[in-house]
Amino acid sequence: MGRGKVIFSGVAWTVINNVVSILYGIISVPFLINYFGKEEYGLIGIALSVNVYIQLLDMGMTNSNIRFFSEFLAKEEKDNVQKLFSLTHLIYLILGLINTILLFGISFFVKDLFKVTPEQAITLKNLLLILAVNVTFSWISTCFDQFLTANELIDWIKKRSALLKLLQFIILALTIFFKKSIEFYFFGYIFLATIILPLSIIKTKKIAPGLKLNFSFNKEIFNIIFSYALSIFSFSIFQFLALNSRPLILGNVSGPGAVAEFNIMNTIASVVTILSGSFMQVLLPIFTKMSVASDQQGINKIIIDGTKYVTILLSFLIFLLIIAVKEIFTLYVGEKYSILSPWMILWLLTLLLSHRNVMTSLVFTEKNLKSVVIMGAIAMILAITGYIILVPKYGVGGVVIGFTIHEMIHTLFYYLYFLPNKFQIDTKYVFSHSVLPVWVVLGGACGIFFLILSNIDTSIPIWLSAIIKCCLLGVVMLIFVWFVLLNKNDKKFLLQLIAGRDN
Repeated sequence: MGRGKVIFSGVAWTVINNVVSILYGIISVPFLINYFGKEEYGLIGIALSVNVYIQLLDMGMTNSNIRFFSEFLAKEEKDNVQKLFSLTHLIYLILGLINTILLFGISFFVKDLFKVTPEQAITLKNLLLILAVNVTFSWISTCFDQFLTANELIDWIKKRSALLKLLQFIILALTIFFKKSIEFYFFGYIFLATIILPLSIIKTKKIAPGLKLNFSFNKEIFNIIFSYALSIFSFSIFQFLALNSRPLILGNVSGPGAVAEFNIMNTIASVVTILSGSFMQVLLPIFTKMSVASDQQGINKIIIDGTKYVTILLSFLIFLLIIAVKEIFTLYVGEKYSILSPWMILWLLTLLLSHRNVMTSLVFTEKNLKSVVIMGAIAMILAITGYIILVPKYGVGGVVIGFTIHEMIHTLFYYLYFLPNKFQIDTKYVFSHSVLPVWVVLGGACGIFFLILSNIDTSIPIWLSAIIKCCLLGVVMLIFVWFVLLNKNDKKFLLQLIAGRDN
């Protein structure tokens, strides 16, 4: 399979898996609430939230292992692959057991830790114990996924994950049809995740039959991955705080109404983030192997072409959302929320900066990430400071502006400092060749449409108005993309990719 095909398939199946997950949430929530009741359903959210925080024990090892597995495979260092594989198994076994012990311990204090009735406390305890039984298997399976990702098999991983999510629909249906308990549903939901382990073992043995499935500690390999993993973990924490502090600050300053507005806008924005967040794990092993091979030409090509294609996809989606933003608010939550449209447009325009995710994948191939961590800390501090200063005056708009500041700092850092100095990437050329023309052409088309359509008084149903707007703009943008933005080589590559003949 050609490299372009690998990237396309990996990203496509990542998006599909994310869409299936979102659809499961949209469909399952009303059924579960109606069947179990809001309070009982909330117990599932508590149990899963507790486990999410415990899983921070990973401390950046996922990206670290993908990066070093890729490097060792590229160098054909089979001994180091085996040592890292064995070490990772040992670490994840320990973390899995710690996770199990913590869940087991917390389960006996749920009445003191959470605001629940005695009956709910029993149910929550049972849910946590179900999690405790299964989490060790989930941790161990993670190692196999990291190895498979390094072998550029993320499309297989996402196909498997999408299949498991579809099987969870069956668990949901069985629970409601046979009138089973919340424990039955939760056990089925969680147990399906344990199926991942034997599937991953089989796939790993198929592509690497000589790889031994054992547990052993290697100090040399541990020292290599630990500092890198710690940098990734630190960076992730700063990202987590910058993004997840938004509803907390809004709730503290402006109240629950502002948080509700934020959640509504965040749901709309997630349509874009599903796409923009699909590149990291796909490109990280590819860039790592290219760096090992000193393939500067190949790196430059993926950065230039990849950024161009990602910018086109993001711009196409974002400008369609912008042109129909008022209609989306009205149809989704009611006309009164359409006053949020200006802030939503700013949020969506900020997400245009997500094209840098192609570059981010290259950034994380670098072993020394000290400057990246420092930049992440500065961006977090400025973003949170922005939230605190601006929220009292602008409400939800304050966190949108703060988020824009956060994203601009990251983008400027990559463009102006890190990529030119660490990887000799001509970022001025990347921006002028792959980004700016797309923004000008597609953004210009959206702006003209916005001005024209905003002055047209129509009495047609709002849903029909949204469809007409998006269809008209979509057709115009597709024409511009094909005849203006894509050159002869781009068209040839895309046609070969669609036909499955990528070389």
